[in-house]
Parts: sequence; C-alpha cells; structure tokens
Amino acid sequence: NLAHRSPDPSPVVKYYLVAANGKRRGFPIPIGTDLFLIGQDETCQLRSPHPDVGPQHAAVVARERKVYVRDLGSGFATRVNGEP
Repeated sequence: NLAHRSPDPSPVVKYYLVAANGKRRGFPIPIGTDLFLIGQDETCQLRSPHPDVGPQHAAVVARERKVYVRDLGSGFATRVNGEP
C-alpha cells in the first residue's frame, strides 16, 4: 500500500537575476531565498565553470525589501550592470 504524497509547493520567487552575458543572456533566473550564492562550488545555487568565476564568487542577499550583491573575495571581479 503506497501513500499518495502531494509534491512540495514551488518556492516563492522573491526576485530575478538576469544573465547579462553568455549563452543564457537575457534569461531570468528566479530566486526564492534571502541568500543566493554564485560560484563554482557545489554549495552555490548558481554554478558556472567559467575561469573568471571563483569557488564562492558572490552572494545575492535580500533584506527588508532591498537586494544587495556582495563580492565574496574570490579574487575575481563581481559586476552589477557592468559596474564593479
């Protein structure tokens, strides 16, 4: 006898990150957490194999209805809208 289990509801999208370059340029990436890590490390929600992306490259942080991007000191530049 197998119990029926409803699928988990989709996470609530709080904001979108839009790729500015690469093969996914213009593609909106939905973010539903207050802390979203970008880098090559397995702990990151968005991973990139690009050589200019560090293991834990940047964090996108949502606080009090504002969104911040923080460079995590990987030694590579983090840019927002083309600006360092």
